[in-house]
Amino acid sequence: MSNSWSRNEERFLARFYENTPNDLLAYALDRPTDAVRKKANRMGFWKNGKPSGNLFVNETGRHYSIDTATRSL
Repeated sequence: MSNSWSRNEERFLARFYENTPNDLLAYALDRPTDAVRKKANRMGFWKNGKPSGNLFVNETGRHYSIDTATRSL
């Protein structure tokens, strides 16, 4: 695992951070939970607690979809 974040990982974080639990994001990105929180905060993102659907991650942790409107990333 690289310490640098790819553009795709940053886009994923920007899209899902606010309303998705950090442990699920960490699993999806294959990064420590604390690294996800720190990166999101450095990018200017904070949690607001509003639900916006469920994020589902396949067993490889590399394909993502959001429950609301069944959109894929």
